[in-house]
Amino acid sequence: MQPQPPAGPYYPQPQQPPKKSKTLWIVLGIVGGAALLIVVGLTMIPSSTKYMKKSKRSEAEFHLNAIEKASKVLVVETAGFVVGSAPLTPDEGCCRTGSPQMGKCPAEPGAWTGVWEELGFSIDESHLFQYSYDGTTDHFVARAVGDLDCDSTMITYTLEGTMTDGNPRFELTKPSAMD
Repeated sequence: MQPQPPAGPYYPQPQQPPKKSKTLWIVLGIVGGAALLIVVGLTMIPSSTKYMKKSKRSEAEFHLNAIEKASKVLVVETAGFVVGSAPLTPDEGCCRTGSPQMGKCPAEPGAWTGVWEELGFSIDESHLFQYSYDGTTDHFVARAVGDLDCDSTMITYTLEGTMTDGNPRFELTKPSAMD
């Protein structure tokens, strides 16, 4: 047996090693897990926002592509594009105040008449863009106009169709700046 040093101010008493606290480890685990979730969430928000905007923009390309396909069929059937004009449809923008789906135009099947019927084009579900058409036998311009985040900054996709030697050609122009 080893002798104990004398007690006093110059001789500290031996101490027991501190007990490991389960509570401390639980708290550290919770804090660490929360910090990890915050970091992952903050890195995912910008990328998910980017993909959401990209999916919103693809709506315009999808519907203008439908107008292009319909125009190709009509060129074969009638040797020309649909003649006529259709103003922005629907007539009110999609960022209407008081709309149940702010930023989306409600489905209005009755709005797609005239030129739209000749093209066989309509949108039967809520959507983000308004569409217009202006055409002659050998040239047309269709537009998709929208304000994806309702900040009054409009973007426009333009589909232009031309006839060259009886063959239709189409060009889609995307907005220079994305909303």
